[in-house]
Amino acid sequence: MIAVTFDGVWDWTAVGTLALALATFASLHFARRALGQAQEQIRLGQRQLEQTQREIELSRREVEEAHRPVVVPVIIAGRPHLAQSVSRGPSDYPMRPSVMESGKLVVPVQNIGAGPALNVVASIERLDDDGGPWRGAIEQQKRGRATGISSGASVHIEVFYHGWEERRSFRLTLAYEDLAGKRWATVGDYIGGSRRFEGLAINEAEREQAAAA
Repeated sequence: MIAVTFDGVWDWTAVGTLALALATFASLHFARRALGQAQEQIRLGQRQLEQTQREIELSRREVEEAHRPVVVPVIIAGRPHLAQSVSRGPSDYPMRPSVMESGKLVVPVQNIGAGPALNVVASIERLDDDGGPWRGAIEQQKRGRATGISSGASVHIEVFYHGWEERRSFRLTLAYEDLAGKRWATVGDYIGGSRRFEGLAINEAEREQAAAA
């Protein structure tokens, strides 16, 4: 049997201080460990949330693309084409911008997108013969409108512009909405001399274009 003896007196204050220090150290250790685990869980949750948001955004874009309208002006040489006139029903309007009456410019357009185009508004900005900015007087115009154009359909939109004549050049803006209410704009320059469109661009409509429509 081994016996341990001590000479002197225990310093119980020091022992208590040491025990408190050990307990505090252990408490801090476990607190830091728990904090680290909590921070890792937060980072993991943030990554999962970002991934979910990206997946939602991708799905939203896929749905939009699947139902997105694309309205463009069309030109087909040769015989007149039977298409739908916005104001008068089926007409033998030629498939190119034409002046049918004094001040009435008829512009054939087609929706080549996958979804219907809603609240279509057509407006023109006169250009000079070479397609540059027009520096003369600007006449008041009445924009052409169509409530809707289904996918694959073509219509003639009538824009009223006082004194408009054949072979004039102009910038055409077609503003329209998709099923989600997002507005789009197709812009292109029609050169009267060559009877063709140039620089056609399709983008999300700016707020100014949406407000003007």
